[in-house]
Amino acid sequence: MPKEWKISYEHPVDAKTTLEVGDTFSLQGERGSRYKFIRSIETEAGEVWVDCFGGTSGYGQARSVFPDRIVRVKKKPSGS
Repeated sequence: MPKEWKISYEHPVDAKTTLEVGDTFSLQGERGSRYKFIRSIETEAGEVWVDCFGGTSGYGQARSVFPDRIVRVKKKPSGS
């Protein structure tokens, strides 16, 4: 990864919600799939995406998605 890229293990979704490692979410346009937040990346040009793992049960995969597709965040239970 280029040194100019910023890696964060938190990502603000809206004014009330910030994703943290292990939180799960759905993606707009994909029914029945849940994804677990890993990290967010910002390039030197200001482009941002979120790395996650998940998908349809039994068919999990690593993905990088644009943050505007994130919907229905479920925070991981505290103490986990």
